[in-house]
Amino acid sequence: MRRRDYHCLVSGLPDLALEQTRAPVELSELVEELGTALHATDARLLRLLLLHHDNHNLLRLLRGTDEPWDPLGTLTPEELGSEELESGEADAARVPPYVTRFVRAYRDDTPLWPDLSWVDQLARLYYEYALEKTHGFLHEWLRFERNVRSLLAAWNAREFGDERGASTIGVGEVAEALRHSAARDFGLSKELPWVSALLLALERDDLLKRERAIDHVKWSVIDELNTFHYFSVDIVLGYFLKARMLDRWLRLDADRGTAGVDRALRRMERSVALPGAAVA
Repeated sequence: MRRRDYHCLVSGLPDLALEQTRAPVELSELVEELGTALHATDARLLRLLLLHHDNHNLLRLLRGTDEPWDPLGTLTPEELGSEELESGEADAARVPPYVTRFVRAYRDDTPLWPDLSWVDQLARLYYEYALEKTHGFLHEWLRFERNVRSLLAAWNAREFGDERGASTIGVGEVAEALRHSAARDFGLSKELPWVSALLLALERDDLLKRERAIDHVKWSVIDELNTFHYFSVDIVLGYFLKARMLDRWLRLDADRGTAGVDRALRRMERSVALPGAAVA
């Protein structure tokens, strides 16, 4: 596969830090810029990350909630609510097949994995779909992200005495360890070096500080995965992931002193939100 470098694009991207109090670039503007600058093949990789936002919007439509529409989603309300989607006749070039499969199961009230919530079932479908489409940095990031989600769910379940397998969306040895291991680190620290740092973050009593520490772990993993990558699409995708994390915190900071923080804290208590989804 031919590797494309983006010297001008990467050189022009402003520095990011999780502690920044102002975004150097609006996330929506960044997505628009990247969509224009990236080769079509690489732009499809960015769209895989934007599907998180489509998942959020899909759940909003199916549940009929008044949550705000996520503008970073690539599918319109008409596409996500169309009869073609439910019948399986949606445009495959626009609508990933896992979305159609999920909508059918949800409408028929026939869970694909009865032990999982609908949110977790959609997440599992998404990761299975996206992992099949990726390699290299993005593939490793998605595996990491799925493992973090499952570990946080397993940690919460162990802390509060719930069934550990109920929110484990992965498969394989890591998922089995999260379901059954009695070790503090679920027996995963040697295989997954970031586990120790994540568990240390979870020891914080302050929920906002805990969540920020978790994002610092994610930030570090992006840097580690992109070691020796300088101008490739991997650097661009990593930059987007960091910008999305920063955007999330800046929106949360803007809500301080309002009901938005209360909602965020309640969601953090239940575990981390869908990656890329709004906190509030």
